[in-house]
Amino acid sequence: MGKSDIRKEEIDTKLKAEANLQRKIIALKSPAKLQAQSFAKTLVTDAGGEVGVIQYINLPPEEYTSEIFPGGEIRRVSGDLFTLEVPKVQVMQVPDIWIRPTMKVVVIPPSDTVQKVQLIALDCAITGSDIIKSMNLDNRFAMRMETYLEYHPAQGSEQARLETTANLDVWCEIIPPFNFMPKSALESATSGVVGAVMSAMLNVFNNKVAADYQRWSTDSAYRITRKSIVPK
Repeated sequence: MGKSDIRKEEIDTKLKAEANLQRKIIALKSPAKLQAQSFAKTLVTDAGGEVGVIQYINLPPEEYTSEIFPGGEIRRVSGDLFTLEVPKVQVMQVPDIWIRPTMKVVVIPPSDTVQKVQLIALDCAITGSDIIKSMNLDNRFAMRMETYLEYHPAQGSEQARLETTANLDVWCEIIPPFNFMPKSALESATSGVVGAVMSAMLNVFNNKVAADYQRWSTDSAYRITRKSIVPK
């Protein structure tokens, strides 16, 4: 498949996912819109050659499951479309209340001119404990999340670094008791909380990626093990 064919497949996949997102948003009843943006930066030492950072971020996405998403799973659906099953998350540290999202993610690898990985999540399904299931969340929200992992080589006094940027939009129906709050106040307060949580998570993610690269670049046995994860 040529580069133009791959690019067309990427565009088609994103257009279909975006259309599905818009359908979900239209079906929601007077949803609140939450927005959050976050940024993280981690310094790295580029080993160069066959174990350089660029080679690392070009690895198949499935290879990142065990170290970057412990307890999670990445599966290729077709082409650049993957499902990302996020590790189970406890709600308010209550053992019997947990949530586990599964997202459909378009992964666009680095190109000759753009040294970054783009992950665009346009659909999300939620499962969880009985109380989470009873809330019927799947039919009450829609989301879009775009994440960009970019490598910047050392230049002048600037050290080599990995930078991750994330932009999140969530549309959700307002359920009791939150429906007694003005929508604008609810959106502002909730967006602030979501932004703080996302910022903390993004820093952890970026540091894990950087640490995993350092191990991958120096441990040949680890590189072989990682390669064996990807289905043939």
